[in-house]
Amino acid sequence: MLLWTLGGNQVGKAALAGWREIILPNLEKLSLWPFDGTLHDLMMPGATVVAETYLGDVYGQLGIPRRPVWSKRQQDGRRSVASHLMRWLENRPHVDGRELQSLISDGFGDGKDGEDRFDATVGLLGMIDVVDGRRSEGVPDADDVKRWEGWILGQQT
Repeated sequence: MLLWTLGGNQVGKAALAGWREIILPNLEKLSLWPFDGTLHDLMMPGATVVAETYLGDVYGQLGIPRRPVWSKRQQDGRRSVASHLMRWLENRPHVDGRELQSLISDGFGDGKDGEDRFDATVGLLGMIDVVDGRRSEGVPDADDVKRWEGWILGQQT
């Protein structure tokens, strides 16, 4: 998860570093979704699949409201939407979220990395829903998307 790689406001730099230092040197050992196929076809034991996610979309998937205004940069803001993440965990008993519950309830701490930990968790919950089949992959059936553009995992058109 790139959000924890280099800290806040560094996702673009982390993505570039990830491409340069992890993905390109290991391109033969991993799959790029959706370029290399459907997620279902690419997932197998030991496989590494790289996909792009969009947190703003996942907030909506989890029912996190935009109003009243809250700030993910503030512990109180993250704490104010904790019920949505807790509800997600409650509705997925196959996911062991015991270690996350206190972190979520606390608003991911008062440190500067709280926002990154919150975003990484939200992103993970969205990815789990796609992998579990609760949400479709979302890739449009268009050759240019699969060949050049790519797509955002779980985003619906």
